[in-house]
Amino acid sequence: AIGDDKTGMLRAAVLKQKGVEEWSVQVVKRFVDMLGYKKVIMKNDNEPSVIALRSEVKGRSEVEIIPEQPPAYDSRTSGKAENIVQRIEGQFRTLRDALETRIQGRLEPGHPAIEWLVIHTGDVLSRYRIGSDGRTPYQRWKGKQFKRAVPEFGEKVHYLGLGTLKEPGRDKGSSR
Repeated sequence: AIGDDKTGMLRAAVLKQKGVEEWSVQVVKRFVDMLGYKKVIMKNDNEPSVIALRSEVKGRSEVEIIPEQPPAYDSRTSGKAENIVQRIEGQFRTLRDALETRIQGRLEPGHPAIEWLVIHTGDVLSRYRIGSDGRTPYQRWKGKQFKRAVPEFGEKVHYLGLGTLKEPGRDKGSSR
């Protein structure tokens, strides 16, 4: 999980392994780039795999990334990170339970839907969780509410792609 202190925006993802791996790098890089800052201070613990990941993202991003490693056992920094993880875990359990109720079955560990649900969890918290200032992280980031309709995770959505529509009575070979 990764979070922005200023807006409260979150990104969560299931990583295939610790450290530098293409998916991990892309998750962090896209989040940093998406926020739109020119410069960020990236704080993390002193774990070598996390430091290597941060370094790789720094090398690939247009954003100036200033590394900062808090002192060991700094409760303020580790408390913020733990709070983010707890919020994501709690919301994930709620969304997973809702999905399992809808499908009338269980999602076993390793099920592909779990990876998508973890990503969705971060998005849900960023779009809809109201902070003490009465605004969501999305509002703090964009300056407006998120208003698009979003189906519940796992809900069936029927759609007709506009690119597949043909003019009535005409086929490919006819000319005007």
